[in-house]
Amino acid sequence: MTLTTDQRPVPALRARIEAHGRTVEEAFAAVERRIEARVAEIEADRALGEEVWPVLDYDAIAAGTITPAQKAKLKRRGCLVVRGLFPREQALAWDQDIVGYVERNKFFETYTGPGDDFFGSVGSKPEIYL
Repeated sequence: MTLTTDQRPVPALRARIEAHGRTVEEAFAAVERRIEARVAEIEADRALGEEVWPVLDYDAIAAGTITPAQKAKLKRRGCLVVRGLFPREQALAWDQDIVGYVERNKFFETYTGPGDDFFGSVGSKPEIYL
């Protein structure tokens, strides 16, 4: 991999990486391999019809009955969906509150995105799910 001038890490970061016996290119290659492994794992889960994000019931969390496999998947994915924490009616009311707020403030008409314009680059708008 070749890094252009504007992509080169700051000297302190380069020094820290090299102090661990790697070049910046080797460090980035290692990160790329880890990302590729996670993507392959997610694609395999999807092919089996499994959820990409772990989905756990609040009652199981509260009772401490989460399995080691579920904990490991949570650790790998870094997030989860918790079901059954709030009554459905409350979640729907919150959802309507958010929709109303967004519409009253003309969010989609005025949103310009963060500095990197992430949402514009993927051709979508932010979404909130309850």
